[in-house]
Amino acid sequence: PPSNKMVFLPSRGILVSFLIGLIAIYIRYITHQVHVGSSEYQLWNNEEWHIDQFSRPAFPIRFINAHHHGSTSSNSIVLSLMRKLVVNPALDNVVTLMEQADTENIVPKILCNPDARSNLSKRVEEFYTDIQNSQSLTYMGKVLLYATSYMSLTNHYGLLTLGMKEEVQRQTVEAPVFIASLPRTGSTILHRTMSLDKARFRNFDLADMVVPLPKPIPRWDKEGRHEKAKEADGLINSIKLIYPGQLECLETMH
Repeated sequence: PPSNKMVFLPSRGILVSFLIGLIAIYIRYITHQVHVGSSEYQLWNNEEWHIDQFSRPAFPIRFINAHHHGSTSSNSIVLSLMRKLVVNPALDNVVTLMEQADTENIVPKILCNPDARSNLSKRVEEFYTDIQNSQSLTYMGKVLLYATSYMSLTNHYGLLTLGMKEEVQRQTVEAPVFIASLPRTGSTILHRTMSLDKARFRNFDLADMVVPLPKPIPRWDKEGRHEKAKEADGLINSIKLIYPGQLECLETMH
């Protein structure tokens, strides 16, 4: 028989409004956490670092960090996936190439012998463990820092490939100049001044240090050097999106 009791079912509009309200409260809470973290960051600089033109990550990065603050599981999952899908395959490629170079006696033994290969694998694994267990790095800080291991391994592979070429092995360095000094004593200014003398010295341009591979560009290839510089600018601009003001901040330290 039909029941006389009335069952109240909220309308779709009420449910949507309720969900929007919950999302708004959550966003407001995380935004507040972002501002609290930024204030503590600035206070830390005022008391400890005293860096002029102090910069901080872009707001979306700080928002993600605040969302994952105190959570280790999500960070561990991301780092574990990066390790399995990106870093370990790059490490395997480097170790395989090192073994080939060692077997064929192409480079000095100390660079690619079994001890060198074992130590490289050990350092990469320790780097992963240190980042994962860090109590001071933020969520995105861990992700971005661990990504540098892939970049380093990629450069390692490329430089070793380059060094195994016969024409490169025939090259000699005549009268090298070494600059050694204490920090903040003008060594960078000296290096930049010496680099202006193209007739006497050879040095790396910024593009060579930022994106050295996959293909080094010779000095005489002006068009290629220009494209290399544009490639470096693209990478630097992507860094600016993540950490606006960082380069200007670094300039104040040199």
